This record gives sequence, structure tokens and C-alpha cells, in this order.
Amino acid sequence: NIVSIDSFAQPIFVLDGQKLKAGFFDTLSPDVIKSVSVLKGESAKKMYGEEGINGVILIETKKPKKDY
Repeated sequence: NIVSIDSFAQPIFVLDGQKLKAGFFDTLSPDVIKSVSVLKGESAKKMYGEEGINGVILIETKKPKKDY
């Protein structure tokens, strides 16, 4: 049984400290990812306010870019 991600509230995706632009995550190669962390609940809300209420996915790359 596969559940569509569209049926869930979307988290914020943050890449190397910057919020991702719509669709950028689809173009990110798994080879450049150094780590992925998930914030949820109060810790996500504390860092990102009401915008983080659905969680935050923090992605760190091996060689961060300056602009996304």
C-alpha cells in the first residue's frame, strides 16, 4: 500500500541552512548529501515558528553551495 505524500501536511525542507525553493529537492543528487536530520514537534516549532509545525527536514551537503 503506497500513500501519496500529497495526503500529508508538508514539512519545511532546509538545505545547508537555507529553505529550499519549490521543486529543488527533486533535483538534488543523493551523492552530495552528507546528513539528514528531522525536527518535529516543539523543537521544529521553536526553531521555525508556526511554519515548522509540520516538521523540518534538515539536509546538509558535503560541499555547501552559496546560493540555491
